[in-house]
Amino acid sequence: MSGRHHCSADCDDHPFESGPNDTLYTCIDKDAIVVLNEAQQDTGKQIFKPWDQRFDDSLIVESDVDDQLLFHIPFTGSATLRSLLVRIFPDSSAPHSVSLYPNHSNLDFGALQDAKSTESFEFPLSFSGNQIFEFPVKTRLYQNLRNLNLFFSRNDGSDDPIQIAYIGLRGSFVPFKGNPIITIYESAPNPADHPQVNQEEVYRSIS
Repeated sequence: MSGRHHCSADCDDHPFESGPNDTLYTCIDKDAIVVLNEAQQDTGKQIFKPWDQRFDDSLIVESDVDDQLLFHIPFTGSATLRSLLVRIFPDSSAPHSVSLYPNHSNLDFGALQDAKSTESFEFPLSFSGNQIFEFPVKTRLYQNLRNLNLFFSRNDGSDDPIQIAYIGLRGSFVPFKGNPIITIYESAPNPADHPQVNQEEVYRSIS
């Protein structure tokens, strides 16, 4: 399939192929996923789908009080991330950026003010059709992952809700030998927090 793979000068040199290869879907502790600022409870968990259901729009997540969504994604073992896949809609519900925070066990909207993302990516401002954007990451920054946090935002001043239809993670995985760490989250995010994200356009469009 055709697509684009834009790398900065120090991006890891690795091949990517469209498809279900190297998916971390079965390695995610889906019952323990926490999504802050979702309009309907537990809908954020449902967009982590098998590859063959990536275009199923019956399950999507929408933000509640503003244009931000924060995902805490725990793994059932030690994961290495190679790329992030996201499907959004080509309309005003599309987020503008996503920032990645590996191995933060208590990240919420307030803590984002002081936390530093390892990488931030921008979605194209204009696109059409059912596309999945693949963001190849600097793999050396995402090894031995116990969890991954994803912060989606539009930050255009409108505060209209954003929607996400699919999130996929690609990489490798080693199961835990002991018991995983359990984290308890506060249920209410602070909608006044709007941290700025770094500007870097690095994406790959998958049909």
